[in-house]
Amino acid sequence: NTLVPISIERSLAMMVGIVGIFKAGGAYVPIDTEYPEERVIYMMQDTAASIAISSKKNRLKLQAAGNIDIIELDGHWPLISNEPVENLLLPADPFHLAYVLYTSGSTGKPKGVKMECGSLVNLINWQQRQFENKYNRRVLQFASLNFDVSFQEIFSTICFGSTVYLIHAEHRRDMPELLKAVVKYRITHLFFPYIVLKNLVEYILYLHPGSFPVEE
Repeated sequence: NTLVPISIERSLAMMVGIVGIFKAGGAYVPIDTEYPEERVIYMMQDTAASIAISSKKNRLKLQAAGNIDIIELDGHWPLISNEPVENLLLPADPFHLAYVLYTSGSTGKPKGVKMECGSLVNLINWQQRQFENKYNRRVLQFASLNFDVSFQEIFSTICFGSTVYLIHAEHRRDMPELLKAVVKYRITHLFFPYIVLKNLVEYILYLHPGSFPVEE
């Protein structure tokens, strides 16, 4: 139940950091790398965090919150790689925290919303039944870690041996690049907000007018 902030670029290291926090028995607290320093300091102090995961590029904002141990996944790996590779034998409890997501704070100070492991296990099992199929799922990881859909994208995929594809941050709002990624990686499942799906469909219709007739 230790809260561990993670502020790192969209990358394999991001995924490794989240899984590492889980396997150590902690709960991750995503902090967007684009957040202003004031919000970062507030979140760090509100969680009373003593340790965080970041990168060389993003550690300065976390350090501004006070004395805290920061693991740099792009700088400390030579040290990390000397640790044992066996699974940690830690007790699992459905009431343990999995993550804490902070609200936007648009109506006041941001508030941390806690999510327990049991609810997320239920979600993953339900989703596996909905998408049971004979082929390997290829899921595009689109959502920011600050949104709960990101957990669904990542863990409903890797928990059943399928493949997660990370899209570059700058391509998430670029419809041509987004479509290229979907085609290139032969994505089978997407978790898009309505507006993104709408924009992507409109872009496809622009490229191929008349290919998708719409009934009156």
